[in-house]
Amino acid sequence: MASFHFIDGWSGETGFVRASIGRMDAMEYIWTEKYDYSKVKNGISVCGNRYPEGKLASPIDVTFPHTKDTLKLGFGSTLDNDPLENSFGISNLSIYIM
Repeated sequence: MASFHFIDGWSGETGFVRASIGRMDAMEYIWTEKYDYSKVKNGISVCGNRYPEGKLASPIDVTFPHTKDTLKLGFGSTLDNDPLENSFGISNLSIYIM
């Protein structure tokens, strides 16, 4: 479905994906993952800060039932610092309808 990029100094925060699959289209979590850069061994800093990227591209692959004509997806994190210290990105987004 996508790749979630944990960039720079994550210290136990969580990245997540939510979808409008709850009651009255409420956004519900469909994927979460926690990351802590201090637990990385042999990481390389590739994104411009002093922190090593040990989980630069984490795969997101989820399947869930959905019957409505529209669907909202929301990508986010529990980060609360300056984006120059830590941030996230999304790439390779693909949605398959069966």
